[in-house]
Amino acid sequence: MPHVNIFSPPTPASQCPQNHDDFASLDFQTTTCRWMYELLSVSRTYIMANPSKSILLAHRNPTAPLTAYDGKVGALIGKYIYTTPNETFIPHPPIGNRHVRVREDYRFGPDDHTLWPQPYSSTYPHLGAIPRRPEDVHNALSIMWYDPLQADFDPVEGGIVDGIGKLNPTLLASKIEPLVQSLQNRFDQWYASIPGDKPVKKFVGVLERAMHYTLIRLKAHIATWHHIRFSLTELQRYYLELLGCLNYLEIYKPHMDSQQSSLPPLANCLGVYTNQVRVVEEFVAAGLPVWFTRECTASGFGNNVLAEVVPKHFYGTLNTEPHKDFAPLFSGETALSSSEVVGLVHKFSRQWTVSADPFEDTPEASPPNPTPAAGSSSRGQMPQPSSAPTQGSSIRPQSQPPRKKHKPNPSSSTSSGAKQPGKAKNPTKLQRNKFHPLEGPFVLYSIPAWADVLRNVDQTQPPVKEGLVPRHFCYGLRYGLG
Repeated sequence: MPHVNIFSPPTPASQCPQNHDDFASLDFQTTTCRWMYELLSVSRTYIMANPSKSILLAHRNPTAPLTAYDGKVGALIGKYIYTTPNETFIPHPPIGNRHVRVREDYRFGPDDHTLWPQPYSSTYPHLGAIPRRPEDVHNALSIMWYDPLQADFDPVEGGIVDGIGKLNPTLLASKIEPLVQSLQNRFDQWYASIPGDKPVKKFVGVLERAMHYTLIRLKAHIATWHHIRFSLTELQRYYLELLGCLNYLEIYKPHMDSQQSSLPPLANCLGVYTNQVRVVEEFVAAGLPVWFTRECTASGFGNNVLAEVVPKHFYGTLNTEPHKDFAPLFSGETALSSSEVVGLVHKFSRQWTVSADPFEDTPEASPPNPTPAAGSSSRGQMPQPSSAPTQGSSIRPQSQPPRKKHKPNPSSSTSSGAKQPGKAKNPTKLQRNKFHPLEGPFVLYSIPAWADVLRNVDQTQPPVKEGLVPRHFCYGLRYGLG
């Protein structure tokens, strides 16, 4: 799905899709939400055509100077009023049931703090300073929103299977790596300028290291296109957050904390929602977009709002379709703060490449003389992607309960005092058949000829010990080795 400029002026309701065929390709939930939004747009259009019926415009005064508490535009969403003193639109907030998950473009839709404004967080105050996507496609920074094409995949030549490779090295070297290197140099200078061991140095340092490791992975790690796609969006997300963090600390925070004769120009950044008056005042002083939220009361609304607009929704703007190979990070009606959502994304970025853990796996016993499956020795077969958490998202689902240790049933003991069987000294353990190929999304592909030979090892014969060093064992093959 191509990116759209999400910060363009709101689309009039008359220009929105008017029939169901426009949404035929969307799922039921998305279609329902879109139709509800269109009904809201129609009602808002009627209110804007009748200012006397709008509580937002009751004290409209175009000649009066706007304060941080007034609004160039405003919108009524649910029982809350949203106004902004320095922007010309209202982005629809990510409220209601939350479904934090990877979308089809390998980003996180409206929960992605590098794509859509988030509520203000004192833990992550820099979120509002993260840059927006430039409208100029030739801007060097626009590569950080680039969705790679299949042509950007550089497959490994001469392998026994297809489907693994790297991101095109020319794309990395010419467009991505110079930006990352420049930001790392800026980080080094900032880090050296901060005295002592302040906590902010550790936090920003974690972002810089995560960006660095992801770049190294894209340059050196051979993987499937699926993994490369997510690694690239990971690098883009870390870069944009680190850039916004440094800009906040070096540019915008000094504006918030110092006297100014005039306000700076509005920055092309994401901005934040907030219900805190002090945050509104600081963001206006720094030239960062801010949306002030207040509950609509029966006493009315007394601030000056120049125009009421239809909120700009993320449906049809961002890719919201879930990716089938990733399990949800969170789904539910519980309200999540921005720090919790960002924490989920950061944690997932650290864990998503983890494969199944052999120390927690309990494999089933294999038959002593397995019969090769039909077609199992064909060359070039790739394992199909799975939507199971251990294959797609590579993390254990939150709903899976931990294994419980077996405890003997007290009622099973006899009352006659008979002696119970003792614990076996050498209990039999279920082990993986060592002559079967290893399985898993991160296991290197075995050579089919060797796999066939190993399957035909005669495991019914005792190990050959004669002539070997004691305690070393081997099996004989059905096929002579010459």
